[in-house]
Amino acid sequence: MGSAVSRATRFLRMYNIDNRVDRVLSKEKPTPAPRYPTDLQNLQSSNAESNIAPETIHNKDQQLLKYLRDVKIYSTGDNPVIHRRDDTSSHPTIPPLLNRLEESIDEKSTDGAFGYVEPQRIPPGRISLRQFLTYLQKYRDSPEEYSIDRFVDMYTIKPEIAQKLFKYHNLLTLQEFSRQKSKASARPPHLAAVEVMGIEAEATRKPGPERGITSKF
Repeated sequence: MGSAVSRATRFLRMYNIDNRVDRVLSKEKPTPAPRYPTDLQNLQSSNAESNIAPETIHNKDQQLLKYLRDVKIYSTGDNPVIHRRDDTSSHPTIPPLLNRLEESIDEKSTDGAFGYVEPQRIPPGRISLRQFLTYLQKYRDSPEEYSIDRFVDMYTIKPEIAQKLFKYHNLLTLQEFSRQKSKASARPPHLAAVEVMGIEAEATRKPGPERGITSKF
C-alpha cells in the first residue's frame, strides 16, 4: 500500500524540482553570530602564524644573533654546595642506611630485581619499594615489635596512608600440600571390568521407566 501511494505522489514531489532547487540555493546564507573580541583576536593571531611563509622560518635574524654574541658569562671559584630543604640526611628518626643509598644499583644485579634502580635520595614522607617490602616482612613475622606506629615514626609517613599500605598490601606465601595416599589397596583391573560388565547386564534386564520395555544401553 505504501509503495502504491509513493508512486502516485511521485509526480507531485518531482514537479518543477529544478526551479525549486535553484531557488533554495540562491538564498542568502544566514549571517553567523558575532564572535567575542578575545576569540576573534585569537583566531586572527592563529591565522597570522599559520600564514608565515616557509622561507622566513629558516632565515636568521641578524639582530637576535647580535644580542646572543653580546651575552657573555664568566664563572670563577668552586661550585657552591646547595643544601635542600627538609634534607633527609639529617633527619633524626630515619637511619642513614635506610635513607640514602651511597652508590647506584645495577639494574642487572639482584638489587634491581624490581625492574628499576632505587633512588639515591628519598625525601621525608616517602619510602622505596625495597624498604617497604623489608618492613612488611618484619611486620608479618613479628607484628608487635614492628608495628604500624613504628613504621609511621621511622619513615614519617602519614598514619592514614600507613594504614592503607598495610591493609591493601601483603606478601605472597608459598604453601605446599602433600597428597595423602589412599590406604585402600588398588583393585586389579580385570576384577573391576567384571563388575562393570555385571552392572550393565543387570541394567539390560530391568524394564524401562515408561512401558516396561527392556532398555538397551
